[in-house]
Amino acid sequence: MPFAPFTGVNHHKQSVLFGCALLADETESTFIWLFNTWLEAMSGRQPGLIITDHDLAIKNAVEKVFPESLHRYCKWHIMSKMAKELGHVYCALPKTFQLEFDKCINKSETAEEFEFTWELLLDKYNLRGNDWLQSLYIDRKEWVPTYLRDTFFAGMSATQRSGSVNSLFDGYVNARTTLQDFAEQYEKALDDRFEKEARAEFDTFYTKPVLKTPLPIEKQAADVYTRKMFTAFQDEIFESLVLAVKRSGEDGVISTYDVARFDEEHKAYSVAFNFSEQSASCSCKMFESEGILCRHVLAVFKATNVFTLPSHYILKRWTRNAKDEAMLDILPCVETQGNSQKAKNSQYNILYQEAIKCAEEGVASDHSFHVALSALREARIKIFDAKKNAAGAPKLDTMSSTSYQDGNNTMGSQVDSSTMLITSINPHKSKMRESPTDNSKSSTSEQTASRIRTCTKCKCPGHDSRSCLWLKDAGPNPAAV
Repeated sequence: MPFAPFTGVNHHKQSVLFGCALLADETESTFIWLFNTWLEAMSGRQPGLIITDHDLAIKNAVEKVFPESLHRYCKWHIMSKMAKELGHVYCALPKTFQLEFDKCINKSETAEEFEFTWELLLDKYNLRGNDWLQSLYIDRKEWVPTYLRDTFFAGMSATQRSGSVNSLFDGYVNARTTLQDFAEQYEKALDDRFEKEARAEFDTFYTKPVLKTPLPIEKQAADVYTRKMFTAFQDEIFESLVLAVKRSGEDGVISTYDVARFDEEHKAYSVAFNFSEQSASCSCKMFESEGILCRHVLAVFKATNVFTLPSHYILKRWTRNAKDEAMLDILPCVETQGNSQKAKNSQYNILYQEAIKCAEEGVASDHSFHVALSALREARIKIFDAKKNAAGAPKLDTMSSTSYQDGNNTMGSQVDSSTMLITSINPHKSKMRESPTDNSKSSTSEQTASRIRTCTKCKCPGHDSRSCLWLKDAGPNPAAV
């Protein structure tokens, strides 16, 4: 069956799986259903950019379901299909063709250079009548890098990145995997993703990178970026040290610089720099496409005594606190949804994520553990008091009574697929949890809530003062936090 995963990139530049579908066929109507279902799961929020295989049915479906999204084609998919699409012609071509084709696609600096090289290839290897190559040329502005330098891809357009996304299930799933085995292997693949992200989080927050220069901008980047992004930025800083900067022109407040290597004959890049606004634009367009400054701009910064990275060049998606920033973006949207079930689900997910963060940060040391434990206890008491004051009586709703009695019953039951990935919920546990929307279980919970005990010491429901876990040195049951 056709397998359609929805993937993205997190703040560690790791592949993230948002969800997937098994399709009956690859027709336009099926893709429309797929995208509409995905859109519903994402609360109607269209992606800023969607990268797909080069396929007419997918293209038409994207235009109808995601009219506000930029649609681009995956270069890795296109290049990997060359042998299949060119057929017997490909077998007859010399080995040099693939190298020249790759150079035409990836090394062309301008649209004019690409057009010229493309025409030479068609004539040299007698490929003008090939329908597949003709369709690629018609859609060249949707996949050839030289046309996409102003589009932000978060690094997903790189061949290496695309390959890693497509290998997300390598070793877990193949064409002979049964449906039952697929579900189990899917969860194992998710576990592997969660573990890698947790390891990257630990490296970012609890280890220190080695600085290569005394430049303040490197120290600043080490404090701001995740480890992966800092390493990429550090490479740009280091390479900027061997670049020569020459002022070539001035137009009002904007100065133009030519930047090239000292030692060899290399292409010079042009950097336009506005010193008063601390803004620069390089002809390589690295910041526009990947979100970090290139070595050419950094060389100009050094030459003009700009020693710290301007805030508008620090994308929050690459920072250590990217998740916190993301939650702040979500809050206004959640607050405007009112008291609908969807709003309640979103609020529940946000609170759950914050609780998880407290647990993750709280185990860093004994001191942080006691601080986190004390804060959570105090917060729980205040929340319970706020609910009593709002309701006018100490009556608990179904969700709260079930949560206090058994954290495993409700945690994650209302978490959608995208949030599950952010909070790293164990899918093996999620599938065993009860759904709070089940009528029969809800009825049982309401009956339990009416006779639930309340502790006289911590004012929390679900136990009495003799069995109060919150006031014992051992602390609460982790499953209920």
